[in-house]
Amino acid sequence: MLTVIKQELKACRRRWFPVCIALFSFYILCILVNIIGYNTQNFVFKKVGIVLYVLSIFIGLFGVTIFSLFAGSGNMYRVLMSDENYLNLLVPRRSYEIVGGRMIVNLIEVTSYLIISCLLLSFIGPLASIIWKGTDVFSSFGIKIYDINDNYWTCVKGFYNAVFVVYLDKAIQLLVIYLISFSCGQVVLNFTFTLYVVLIRNKKKKILMFILLVVIFNTLSWFTSRKTGLEGVNTYIAMWIPTIRYLVCSIVLFIVTCVLMENKLEA
Repeated sequence: MLTVIKQELKACRRRWFPVCIALFSFYILCILVNIIGYNTQNFVFKKVGIVLYVLSIFIGLFGVTIFSLFAGSGNMYRVLMSDENYLNLLVPRRSYEIVGGRMIVNLIEVTSYLIISCLLLSFIGPLASIIWKGTDVFSSFGIKIYDINDNYWTCVKGFYNAVFVVYLDKAIQLLVIYLISFSCGQVVLNFTFTLYVVLIRNKKKKILMFILLVVIFNTLSWFTSRKTGLEGVNTYIAMWIPTIRYLVCSIVLFIVTCVLMENKLEA
């Protein structure tokens, strides 16, 4: 598996550097446009700044995750759907080494994107204090990060104080839950692709693959979201219950995926 990880780390560099540069450039642009719009009170800059602000939050929370799931090293779609897929699987390694190694690299990749996003979002988030002056946009979530009358840099300090001091334990839990959920999502995708190739074998009818993916995700969502009676005790306990269920299901799907690859695709 170590050999696979080294190979994939080298291969993903061609994708990793451009994505990191694009993320950094976009976030910096968002900060500059909003600060210029606030200082000049220019209508165009202010409106464009608001759009960039919303987009930056979406990219930071969802964009990097979706991109890494579907375009990262851990996605086995290109391997399974290419005409030379058997060449990738008929190497002197077990399937769990290939899939597991690629998923580990993808986890490293998405973590690096997440670090860049969180670092720059810590400067973008407080822009709400100047974009929507006088409005505490976080109070609806029950989070007290800064006072609505604080200046920009005080708000930035408030963010770091909230993450690394006040809500540190919650931030760590959310990070671990995110990484587990990301890995589980990657397992589900790979299982769907493998099952599609084994059962359907028609690479042109992608709509069938989409339907299969929706069915599998909905089935897992139904199972992992079933109530246990502990939901009202603690918010974070309630978050861990479906995460653990999701993890157990994903381990089973990972094993099934590897078995299918070795006994069906390689045959």
